[in-house]
Amino acid sequence: GAKRSGRNVENVRIIASPFVATGATAAAVKRERERIREHFGFLYSTPQYATTLELHGWKDVGDHLHKLTRAGKWDELTAQISDEILDALVPSGTYADIATILRDWFADACTGIARRMPESSKDDAAFEKVVTALK
Repeated sequence: GAKRSGRNVENVRIIASPFVATGATAAAVKRERERIREHFGFLYSTPQYATTLELHGWKDVGDHLHKLTRAGKWDELTAQISDEILDALVPSGTYADIATILRDWFADACTGIARRMPESSKDDAAFEKVVTALK
């Protein structure tokens, strides 16, 4: 069986729950990326979360975000989250592509992936195909 640190981890399941930008069209994916960019501005202004930025060499971005919040400049946070940051942290693609993208990003790191349902029920059939492709 699989062993790490002398322990049998064969039956351990690791579920990733990443931010993912997806949708039926490229425009929908872009809108989702912008929503995540805004969320990241707030999230990474908190030192406890900013360690993710540090792991990628963007400690200065986290520090700057924190300073902006302390100065009450909340409206400036989103602009600090670059496309480079989103590209590194957010798997992005249409429903047609996202299962392959998620497998590329996470197959070697986890045994499952949590996904939230689409906001619109009109996307349910496409989302079901993504779930089936990830199984």
